[in-house]
Amino acid sequence: MKPSLFAPRRARPTRASAMRGATLVEMSVSLLIFLMVIFAIAEVALMFKAKAVVDMAALAAARAGAVDHARAGPTSKMHMAGRTALAPLYMRTGTGSAELASAIVRAHADLIALNMSIDVLNPTAASFADHGVNAAGKPRFIPNDSLMYRSTRVKATSGQNIQDANLLKIRLTYCYEPRMPLANEFLRLALSLFNGTDMCRIRGRLPIRAEALVRMQTEAYQ
Repeated sequence: MKPSLFAPRRARPTRASAMRGATLVEMSVSLLIFLMVIFAIAEVALMFKAKAVVDMAALAAARAGAVDHARAGPTSKMHMAGRTALAPLYMRTGTGSAELASAIVRAHADLIALNMSIDVLNPTAASFADHGVNAAGKPRFIPNDSLMYRSTRVKATSGQNIQDANLLKIRLTYCYEPRMPLANEFLRLALSLFNGTDMCRIRGRLPIRAEALVRMQTEAYQ
Protein backbone atom coordinates (compact mmCIF):
# COMPACT_ATOMS: atom_id res chain seq x y z
CA MET A 1 0.00 0.00 0.00
CA LYS A 2 1.39 3.31 -1.06
CA PRO A 3 1.55 6.08 1.52
CA SER A 4 -1.00 8.79 0.98
CA LEU A 5 0.19 12.11 -0.29
CA PHE A 6 -2.01 13.78 2.31
CA ALA A 7 -0.76 11.78 5.35
CA PRO A 8 0.56 14.08 8.15
CA ARG A 9 4.31 14.27 8.32
CA ARG A 10 6.19 14.06 11.64
CA ALA A 11 7.67 17.44 12.47
CA ARG A 12 11.40 17.43 12.89
CA PRO A 13 12.88 19.52 15.72
CA THR A 14 14.36 22.68 14.39
CA ARG A 15 17.73 24.06 15.40
CA ALA A 16 16.00 26.93 17.23
CA SER A 17 13.88 24.61 19.44
CA ALA A 18 16.95 22.49 20.27
CA MET A 19 18.79 25.61 21.35
CA ARG A 20 15.85 26.65 23.51
CA GLY A 21 15.95 23.28 25.29
CA ALA A 22 19.70 23.55 25.91
CA THR A 23 19.26 27.09 27.23
CA LEU A 24 16.58 25.89 29.67
CA VAL A 25 18.91 23.21 31.05
CA GLU A 26 21.78 25.68 31.38
CA MET A 27 19.56 28.18 33.18
CA SER A 28 18.35 25.48 35.59
CA VAL A 29 21.91 24.43 36.47
CA SER A 30 23.04 28.05 36.80
CA LEU A 31 20.09 28.90 39.04
CA LEU A 32 20.82 25.91 41.28
CA ILE A 33 24.46 26.93 41.65
CA PHE A 34 23.43 30.55 42.30
CA LEU A 35 21.00 29.49 45.03
CA MET A 36 23.63 27.25 46.63
CA VAL A 37 26.07 30.17 46.78
CA ILE A 38 23.43 32.50 48.26
CA PHE A 39 22.38 29.96 50.88
CA ALA A 40 26.03 29.18 51.69
CA ILE A 41 26.72 32.89 52.29
CA ALA A 42 23.69 33.10 54.59
CA GLU A 43 24.81 29.94 56.41
CA VAL A 44 28.31 31.31 56.96
CA ALA A 45 26.76 34.47 58.43
CA LEU A 46 24.75 32.34 60.85
CA MET A 47 27.90 30.41 61.74
CA PHE A 48 29.74 33.65 62.57
CA LYS A 49 26.86 34.56 64.86
CA ALA A 50 27.08 31.13 66.48
CA LYS A 51 30.86 31.51 66.88
CA ALA A 52 30.34 34.65 68.98
CA VAL A 53 27.99 32.72 71.26
CA VAL A 54 30.43 29.78 71.46
CA ASP A 55 33.23 32.17 72.48
CA MET A 56 31.13 33.43 75.39
CA ALA A 57 30.11 29.88 76.30
CA ALA A 58 33.76 28.80 76.48
CA LEU A 59 34.52 31.68 78.84
CA ALA A 60 31.49 30.87 81.00
CA ALA A 61 32.52 27.21 81.16
CA ALA A 62 36.10 28.09 82.09
CA ARG A 63 34.97 30.44 84.84
CA ALA A 64 32.69 27.75 86.24
CA GLY A 65 35.53 25.22 86.11
CA ALA A 66 37.90 27.62 87.87
CA VAL A 67 35.74 27.53 91.01
CA ASP A 68 34.96 23.81 90.73
CA HIS A 69 38.45 22.27 90.80
CA ALA A 70 38.66 22.08 86.97
CA ARG A 71 36.21 19.20 86.86
CA ALA A 72 35.13 18.56 83.27
CA GLY A 73 32.72 15.62 83.42
CA PRO A 74 29.36 15.69 81.61
CA THR A 75 27.56 16.61 84.86
CA SER A 76 30.16 19.11 86.07
CA LYS A 77 29.51 22.81 86.61
CA MET A 78 31.80 23.48 83.66
CA HIS A 79 29.54 21.57 81.28
CA MET A 80 26.37 22.98 82.83
CA ALA A 81 27.63 26.53 82.39
CA GLY A 82 28.70 25.87 78.80
CA ARG A 83 25.33 24.41 77.83
CA THR A 84 23.42 27.24 79.52
CA ALA A 85 25.54 29.89 77.79
CA LEU A 86 24.71 28.35 74.40
CA ALA A 87 20.97 28.87 75.00
CA PRO A 88 20.78 31.98 72.72
CA LEU A 89 21.33 29.65 69.76
CA TYR A 90 18.11 27.83 70.69
CA MET A 91 15.81 30.83 71.03
CA ARG A 92 12.98 30.84 68.49
CA THR A 93 10.66 33.79 69.04
CA GLY A 94 10.83 36.78 71.30
CA THR A 95 13.35 37.71 73.97
CA GLY A 96 11.32 37.31 77.15
CA SER A 97 12.26 35.35 80.23
CA ALA A 98 9.86 32.54 79.31
CA GLU A 99 11.48 32.09 75.90
CA LEU A 100 14.94 32.15 77.49
CA ALA A 101 13.92 29.47 79.98
CA SER A 102 12.56 27.33 77.13
CA ALA A 103 15.77 27.89 75.15
CA ILE A 104 17.87 26.73 78.10
CA VAL A 105 15.80 23.55 78.32
CA ARG A 106 16.20 22.94 74.58
CA ALA A 107 19.94 23.61 74.76
CA HIS A 108 20.48 21.13 77.59
CA ALA A 109 18.35 18.50 75.85
CA ASP A 110 20.31 18.84 72.59
CA LEU A 111 23.82 19.30 73.99
CA ILE A 112 23.67 16.49 76.52
CA ALA A 113 23.65 14.12 73.52
CA LEU A 114 27.33 14.69 72.78
CA ASN A 115 26.71 17.76 70.61
CA MET A 116 29.05 19.74 72.86
CA SER A 117 32.37 18.69 74.34
CA ILE A 118 34.95 20.36 76.58
CA ASP A 119 38.63 19.45 76.63
CA VAL A 120 40.91 20.68 79.41
CA LEU A 121 44.17 21.76 77.77
CA ASN A 122 45.81 22.99 80.99
CA PRO A 123 46.69 21.85 83.58
CA THR A 124 48.10 18.78 81.89
CA ALA A 125 49.15 15.42 83.28
CA ALA A 126 52.71 16.78 83.33
CA SER A 127 51.49 19.75 85.40
CA PHE A 128 50.12 17.38 88.02
CA ALA A 129 53.29 15.30 87.91
CA ASP A 130 55.47 18.35 88.62
CA HIS A 131 53.29 20.42 90.94
CA GLY A 132 50.59 18.09 92.25
CA VAL A 133 50.44 17.02 95.87
CA ASN A 134 48.54 14.25 97.66
CA ALA A 135 46.35 14.68 100.71
CA ALA A 136 44.01 12.39 102.63
CA GLY A 137 40.46 12.40 101.31
CA LYS A 138 41.36 14.25 98.10
CA PRO A 139 42.51 13.33 94.62
CA ARG A 140 45.92 14.61 93.59
CA PHE A 141 45.69 18.39 93.29
CA ILE A 142 47.71 21.48 92.43
CA PRO A 143 47.90 23.96 95.34
CA ASN A 144 46.20 27.27 94.66
CA ASP A 145 46.93 29.29 97.78
CA SER A 146 49.53 32.06 98.15
CA LEU A 147 50.68 31.83 94.53
CA MET A 148 52.40 35.21 94.64
CA TYR A 149 54.68 33.95 97.40
CA ARG A 150 55.48 30.57 95.88
CA SER A 151 58.60 29.78 93.88
CA THR A 152 58.52 30.61 90.17
CA ARG A 153 60.95 27.82 89.31
CA VAL A 154 60.03 26.01 86.10
CA LYS A 155 59.85 22.22 86.41
CA ALA A 156 61.35 20.02 83.71
CA THR A 157 58.47 17.68 82.86
CA SER A 158 55.75 20.28 82.27
CA GLY A 159 57.94 23.28 81.44
CA GLN A 160 55.77 25.27 83.88
CA ASN A 161 56.02 26.92 87.23
CA ILE A 162 53.21 26.52 89.72
CA GLN A 163 51.65 29.81 88.65
CA ASP A 164 51.35 28.55 85.07
CA ALA A 165 49.98 25.23 86.31
CA ASN A 166 47.16 27.19 87.96
CA LEU A 167 45.93 28.51 84.62
CA LEU A 168 42.84 26.70 83.39
CA LYS A 169 42.67 26.50 79.60
CA ILE A 170 39.78 24.73 77.92
CA ARG A 171 38.53 24.10 74.38
CA LEU A 172 34.77 23.99 73.84
CA THR A 173 33.48 22.30 70.68
CA TYR A 174 29.89 22.93 69.62
CA CYS A 175 28.31 20.81 66.90
CA TYR A 176 26.45 23.35 64.80
CA GLU A 177 23.43 22.17 62.83
CA PRO A 178 23.14 23.97 59.44
CA ARG A 179 19.88 25.83 58.91
CA MET A 180 19.83 26.85 55.25
CA PRO A 181 18.68 24.46 52.48
CA LEU A 182 21.25 23.26 49.92
CA ALA A 183 24.09 24.84 51.92
CA ASN A 184 24.38 22.16 54.59
CA GLU A 185 25.57 19.38 52.29
CA PHE A 186 28.00 21.71 50.54
CA LEU A 187 29.53 22.89 53.84
CA ARG A 188 29.70 19.38 55.25
CA LEU A 189 31.52 18.17 52.16
CA ALA A 190 33.97 21.09 52.29
CA LEU A 191 34.75 20.66 56.00
CA SER A 192 35.01 16.89 55.71
CA LEU A 193 38.31 17.44 53.92
CA PHE A 194 39.70 18.83 57.19
CA ASN A 195 37.62 16.99 59.80
CA GLY A 196 37.12 13.57 58.31
CA THR A 197 36.63 11.78 61.64
CA ASP A 198 35.26 14.70 63.62
CA MET A 199 32.48 13.73 66.03
CA CYS A 200 30.29 16.58 64.76
CA ARG A 201 30.55 15.56 61.11
CA ILE A 202 29.64 12.00 62.04
CA ARG A 203 26.40 13.44 63.45
CA GLY A 204 25.82 15.51 60.32
CA ARG A 205 26.85 18.76 62.00
CA LEU A 206 29.69 21.27 61.70
CA PRO A 207 32.24 21.87 64.50
CA ILE A 208 32.66 25.36 65.96
CA ARG A 209 35.46 25.62 68.51
CA ALA A 210 36.55 28.25 71.02
CA GLU A 211 39.21 28.36 73.72
CA ALA A 212 39.26 30.23 77.02
CA LEU A 213 41.95 30.85 79.63
CA VAL A 214 41.29 31.84 83.27
CA ARG A 215 43.14 31.71 86.58
CA MET A 216 42.13 28.86 88.88
CA GLN A 217 40.26 29.98 91.99
CA THR A 218 40.33 26.53 93.60
CA GLU A 219 42.74 23.62 93.65
CA ALA A 220 42.74 21.78 90.33
CA TYR A 221 41.92 18.09 90.84
CA GLN A 222 43.44 15.42 88.64
